[in-house]
Amino acid sequence: MIATAHVGGKRFEWTVTQPVVRLECTTALITYTNVGAMGDATTMQPRSWLESASLRHTAGGWRLEFF
Repeated sequence: MIATAHVGGKRFEWTVTQPVVRLECTTALITYTNVGAMGDATTMQPRSWLESASLRHTAGGWRLEFF
């Protein structure tokens, strides 16, 4: 979807900021804010959004449970 938007002239820019990681035994939680902009060559609209993820450690390594 993003590749198609790029071909159509759309631009996406973002930076991950303010990461907070919490570890407890076999569980890891992370929250962070994405700060960026979306638009085309003439107009970029600023955007900011919060994201989070939950991971669990098993015998096979870290597994993403929620994003």
